[in-house]
Amino acid sequence: MGFEDWVFGRRWKTRGSSDVGAAVVKLLSSKQWQILSGTKRQDVEKKFSLMSAAKIPPMRVLAASVLHELGRIPHSTECKTVLASEVLDEYPVFIFVSHRWLRPKEGYPDDSSNSKARALAEWGRWYETIYIKSGIRKVFFWLDWPSMDQTDVIPHIQSLPLYVATCNDFLCFETHDYNTRAWCSVERAIAYAFMFSGKIPWVIRGSFELKPGEKPKPQREEMYLPDPREGQLSFEADRKHIMHLMDIAQTSKAWTGGDGRKLNLADKSACRVDAMVLGSHPPAL
Repeated sequence: MGFEDWVFGRRWKTRGSSDVGAAVVKLLSSKQWQILSGTKRQDVEKKFSLMSAAKIPPMRVLAASVLHELGRIPHSTECKTVLASEVLDEYPVFIFVSHRWLRPKEGYPDDSSNSKARALAEWGRWYETIYIKSGIRKVFFWLDWPSMDQTDVIPHIQSLPLYVATCNDFLCFETHDYNTRAWCSVERAIAYAFMFSGKIPWVIRGSFELKPGEKPKPQREEMYLPDPREGQLSFEADRKHIMHLMDIAQTSKAWTGGDGRKLNLADKSACRVDAMVLGSHPPAL
């Protein structure tokens, strides 16, 4: 995610102080939340109910089919997203997308050819038609540019752990500097801590195109989590947000399938992930 790049030349706007951060920590620490999985429909539905009661900004998602039709990543003001809580009858697969913006100086997440939008749409089509052979599941992306109110982003940033914990899978759109960026790294750390599949993230390396008749298989690749606290930022003042999110990831509890994992970045062997990689080499910024 390119939080630090959204505001090149300006700072985030927020409507006054917010209690969202405290509500997120309280909810993650509650027994009500910790007994819920991220895969069962009734548990996901309960998560949405708890978030609403805690006045957390509702989770909004973009259908892969809509992204395919548009051929570009829409801005939040275009209202192309839907409430995640309202599509549970569509057998959704909620995918949290972590990415580095391709035109940060222009304040836009994609390049002039919309290669990221095309790759994500194609990946969604691959997931729906090849990976899930039944073809009844629908992919919905949580993607920062359309899913967060761009006029008031801070409450959404504070809510990241809850959004991640409610998604089914984590997808990295990997550019050459993806692993050096603090925001991208903190999202991976949060996914590792709060998402069962955070240990098995999907990765798109640059371009990805689903050609007729082809059934590409992802390649398994061992990776280690970089420390977000040492990552690069365009605005050093944003370090406090990274530190706060890392504190939540390291101290709060959430359901991760009962495997007893702990986020300990000092021990690389303890934070190893088996990524499932599709696509070619990442594009240069």
